[in-house]
Amino acid sequence: METMSQIRATSWDRVVRFGLTKSDHLPYLDKSSLRNFDDVYDRLVLINLNTLLLYKLIDVTLYNEYINKNNLENKLSDIEQKLFSGSILDVSEETESLQEVECMYMLTWVLSLTGLIDYSHKLPDNLIEIIKLNTGSSYQDFKESCKLRNEHELIAELDFLYCLDWSNTDYILHNNTEKIFEYVVKKRRKTLEWVLFSDLNWDEINLDT
Repeated sequence: METMSQIRATSWDRVVRFGLTKSDHLPYLDKSSLRNFDDVYDRLVLINLNTLLLYKLIDVTLYNEYINKNNLENKLSDIEQKLFSGSILDVSEETESLQEVECMYMLTWVLSLTGLIDYSHKLPDNLIEIIKLNTGSSYQDFKESCKLRNEHELIAELDFLYCLDWSNTDYILHNNTEKIFEYVVKKRRKTLEWVLFSDLNWDEINLDT
């Protein structure tokens, strides 16, 4: 198994391919505590539901029925609590929720539904089809098709995203433009932070460091 030093070297090799610079001063990640499979799967299901609701592909009645039927109410984020109660999101909340489709894409990788993630683009054209809940699969049947990737693989990808986020932010500060869409990197990093550190609350993850 690779050491953190070896993982970091690989991360920087990947980062510089985007034309970004590396730093020798970033600390290594803290010791992880992998979240359980059920919580990870349910987060994917809920973000998918949010996306369908916000794009008006389902209505709030169907949204609430699905949450109640599959006992997901205690898994709701703050924004999802508002959607569940029928409240209207403000502009910043709606933007935040719509951008979480990037988290959903990252979770399809975490749950072994997709292969390599392309960070130079936003989303694959077939994301809706990847999540088979949208093409008739039941909650339980789709769950059985998912498999949580091993912790070492997840750590390596988070380390890369940590480095990529730092380098992309540094590039933005010095050039007033992005090499990679900033929110894409941050949403995908947030997802892996949440998966690998089970004490973190989805609504309170700090990506400033």
